[in-house]
Amino acid sequence: MPRSQPSRADAALLAALAAQGLHASPYQLERWRATGLLPRNRRRGLGRGRGSASELDQTAMARASILARYARQGRRLVGGHVIERFALGMPVTEDQVRAAFAAELDRIVNRLAGDAPATDDGWQQRYDAAKQVARRERLPADGQALLDALLGGPDRPEPPPDAERAAMRTLLQTIAGGEVAQEDLLQAMATAGWLPEAEVRSVLADHYAAQLAGSDTCDQPIAAASITRLREVLQAASLTDLQRAVAAVYLTRVFQTIVLLVGMARLGGLDQTRMPAWPQITPNTMRDLQDDPMWWGWGRHHIGLPLNQSGLPMVLVVDALRLLMVPGLLPAVEGYRDRLERLAHAVDHGDPEPG
Repeated sequence: MPRSQPSRADAALLAALAAQGLHASPYQLERWRATGLLPRNRRRGLGRGRGSASELDQTAMARASILARYARQGRRLVGGHVIERFALGMPVTEDQVRAAFAAELDRIVNRLAGDAPATDDGWQQRYDAAKQVARRERLPADGQALLDALLGGPDRPEPPPDAERAAMRTLLQTIAGGEVAQEDLLQAMATAGWLPEAEVRSVLADHYAAQLAGSDTCDQPIAAASITRLREVLQAASLTDLQRAVAAVYLTRVFQTIVLLVGMARLGGLDQTRMPAWPQITPNTMRDLQDDPMWWGWGRHHIGLPLNQSGLPMVLVVDALRLLMVPGLLPAVEGYRDRLERLAHAVDHGDPEPG
């Protein structure tokens, strides 16, 4: 059972959760610790005869954010899925991990008719499946629109619904391994914010010129985005690399969310002296985030975590395998995660507690 009054470290943790619009109680923190999902606070000595003080652990903050977001009465406890436990560094076997990764990829294949034959009928099945899913799903949020709003940047209007659905359908067809026209894929990338609209024509012109010269390689990136390629990456990856990748995806999304949400509160006029345990996010901090090359190369399109628990393992699996697909991308994202963690670090050490 938790003490009647939480420690200063736990109070800071609960306040950090509240900054994200999340609720947890001291009792929940102790229950999560008892099940091994949440690490205990570190303690530091204050000198001879002065006792010790608890310190808020940043790993604890990240895990508590995830637990508070998804744990609800009557629902399974976060960390129950193998992929989540793997991302959090909890014990799982290699057979469990590979089976769980494969199951998530199979879910995608089943939704998008990815195993339909390479015939006209198979193409139609993939097209119809992608069209149906695109009616319910939205393009990933662009974090740059949020930073522009916070820092006084240009407005970024959302695409019209029909354009968004068409882009989503094209991207889903690409994942399923269906035939996609290069111009449709480029336009979908522009609609999603992954390619400047002004560059679509020039990229397409280079594509046509390469076709005429017999040196076109545009089919390669299309094939690289397919579920077939993700399965190949999974088969070739070591357990160590899988764990590094899924942990990097998980914690990067968590720390980035903390920085953005606290930044919104700070820039919205929050009195920092009233909540000293919150990260000291300033407009300059937000500009540093925007200037980070990995914000543009990764972060801005990987905002937050899915609100539904069934979608979380799928996002972790797909993002982790994509990290492993591109040489050098995993260590780059790990470095970005570490920089985000420093930004999200609470500066308050808490008041001394009895030893």
